[in-house]
Amino acid sequence: YLRGNLGSPPGGFPEPLRTHALAAKNMAPVEGRPGASLPDWDFDEAFNELTAKYEGTTRHITAQDVLSEALYPAVFADFMEHVLVYGELEHLPTHVFLKPLEKGQEVEFDDARGRRQYVTYESRSDVDASGSRRISMSVNGEAWQFRVTDEAALAGPAGGSGPKLRKKAGRNDEDVGAPMPGVVVSVKVKEGDAVKKGETLFVLSAMKMESTIVAPKDGKVSSILVNDGDGVEAEDLLAKID
Repeated sequence: YLRGNLGSPPGGFPEPLRTHALAAKNMAPVEGRPGASLPDWDFDEAFNELTAKYEGTTRHITAQDVLSEALYPAVFADFMEHVLVYGELEHLPTHVFLKPLEKGQEVEFDDARGRRQYVTYESRSDVDASGSRRISMSVNGEAWQFRVTDEAALAGPAGGSGPKLRKKAGRNDEDVGAPMPGVVVSVKVKEGDAVKKGETLFVLSAMKMESTIVAPKDGKVSSILVNDGDGVEAEDLLAKID
């Protein structure tokens, strides 16, 4: 701040405090408007790059996205990773985003198309061997079910705060492991599905890039150990194929 990277306050910086503070850090002050020394930014080129990078996703790049990526590239990349996994959540009421629904609780909101949605949290199953639960929701009176990972169950006894340890994939053609650390964007198959060698099983977001994880052989998916949005480490076991 005292260097002037955020600009100068009205009336200038207090002296000799500023001079002494910069001298102690061997730093030179920034004179004038900080942004004047930045190189020109090609917003059209940035728009085209982002559009190409996220081609095939549900996100349509906007001018706001281009500006966000220019100002906060790491934050924008994390935001886009979240959007690719969970979709657009800006229409969800803030209190629901911050605090999970209780069983039997209903929330209503207008979606991106302006349609009113009534969502009720009905029930959840016990945790299975993979750390997953089956969640039942009612959406406008229609029953929806999906599988999610219980992060507390993976954290260990009594909801410990240690690392979430997953079983590692073995060196065989039955285990499907994560090639690198990342986030599971999409699970493309379900347990019991018959798959062919090379068929896409998962989409993984790693190092801000998406990659596919494919079946190592023909067979039947006997177990899936991750869900959309799960963070994984290298060689974590994702699925088994018989």
